[in-house]
Amino acid sequence: MTSRPPSASTVHHTHLRVAITAAWLLTKYWWLARRGASPATLATRLTVRSVRVVPAWLPSPRVLAIVSRVAGVHPLRPECLPQALTACQLLLGAGRAASVRLGVDRKAGQLRAHAWVHAADLPEDHGRDAFVPIGDIQPPNAWR
Repeated sequence: MTSRPPSASTVHHTHLRVAITAAWLLTKYWWLARRGASPATLATRLTVRSVRVVPAWLPSPRVLAIVSRVAGVHPLRPECLPQALTACQLLLGAGRAASVRLGVDRKAGQLRAHAWVHAADLPEDHGRDAFVPIGDIQPPNAWR
């Protein structure tokens, strides 16, 4: 038996609930990143059971788009690391395997760093092909 697609009202309320949760998480991770939290500390903050607002029918690229849009209007203007941590925690709460990938790019004598979400249902590069991955931030004991 197939399930019915969600109504327009359900979709709207779900997007709003995800956006409000994303704003709260962006603030949390922005604060931790500004305080110089280590990747190990950030990984302990990625809890699977704490945020369950993303339903199964909402695709991962849509979750990333909501987080990006909220970050664009957020008063703190969180950059890549808080955005990636927020999207990762929302996806983990939905029961999807995800991690935050960290990468670097050396161009014209400059070293640039970037963070993005790595998940099975997201394109591998999704615009990050200039950065060489150097590691992942994964939640401890998330999938055991």
